[in-house]
Amino acid sequence: MSNTVQTTAREAAAEFLDAGFKPVITLSGLVPCQLRVEAQCTTCEGPRRISLNAVRNGVVCAHHVGSTQYAERTAREAGFAPCGPYPGRASRTWWMACTECGTNYNLSLSRLTGGWRCPCLVQKEAAVKEMRAAGFEPETDYPGKARVGWPSTCTECGQRRSPSLASVRAGKRCLHEPSSTAPRIRHAVTGRIADGTYAVGSRIPVLDLADEFGVSRSTVLSALAPHTKYGLLHSRGGGDGTRVHPQALSRLKSAAPTTYTT
Repeated sequence: MSNTVQTTAREAAAEFLDAGFKPVITLSGLVPCQLRVEAQCTTCEGPRRISLNAVRNGVVCAHHVGSTQYAERTAREAGFAPCGPYPGRASRTWWMACTECGTNYNLSLSRLTGGWRCPCLVQKEAAVKEMRAAGFEPETDYPGKARVGWPSTCTECGQRRSPSLASVRAGKRCLHEPSSTAPRIRHAVTGRIADGTYAVGSRIPVLDLADEFGVSRSTVLSALAPHTKYGLLHSRGGGDGTRVHPQALSRLKSAAPTTYTT
């Protein structure tokens, strides 16, 4: 685990207290993380000398180590289910099973507090980090295989996607289409036709819309495809572009309010 060289006295005191230690002396300035500080356990009130690095690596007061309740809770928080009674000392091995893959291990409590985890859990954590780095927040646990779709939410547009970890590694990202940007483009075009900004027969400024919404020309044309289908726009081809249909205004008046905006 990587540790900072020093931290502020306030942050150091908070970390010590969170770990169950109350510094005996008043901390001030910047506290070196390797410095062993005189402290008192907030539970047994025994004196202890401990550093921030030790706290960050999971070191606890010695009175905890002999506690079965503490040992079992630590094992479960690390992803293991005890298969037998706690041997009573952190250095003694203890049979337990990974709650994720079911593999049995004979581990000591010291290894768990030192950060050791089942390889399957490490793989899972790494996979989640990869998805988040690519802009996806997983909605379910890692499916176990890189090529299986993983239900997620795009952290930018909020839409649900199911990219596989393999596709994310290959560069796949959310296109934020069509469910996010497309309705906004259609809504804007509909409003501009209704208020006369885009007159009947006029050409739709596709490139301007692309710049306005920060998307490509093809994305704008794809978003406006329903307008063409329902007769609000039309395209003759041959480079004439997409234009406002002659019957657009009458169709807007007779259509349901959401027909051309969703």
